[in-house]
Amino acid sequence: MGIKGINKKSHQNLIEALDRLKEIQRDSGPPSDAQQITFFKEELNQLLAMYETILEEVIGQVAAYDRLAMQIKLQFVNRKLRTLKNIIPKGTESFSKLKECISLINAY
Repeated sequence: MGIKGINKKSHQNLIEALDRLKEIQRDSGPPSDAQQITFFKEELNQLLAMYETILEEVIGQVAAYDRLAMQIKLQFVNRKLRTLKNIIPKGTESFSKLKECISLINAY
């Protein structure tokens, strides 16, 4: 799943373009779209603010997940694997599964 973020520079450029369009229309006399431009700017800024809030929440969730995953790996799984490695006889199917599990946890 690819997620595209909102590019702040692109947002700023669009807001600036809207401002300039509004200024050009005001200075040159054709019918003004000032109200529509203001609406678009407010909507864009509101959506950007919501995006930034959600992004901060996602960053927090990822950090919480990473902390818990590392704690589980270091304080639970690694200990259990070391204990089992000393108990399970080498050459058995269980020992092969144990080695696979160790590879999985080391790849994390």
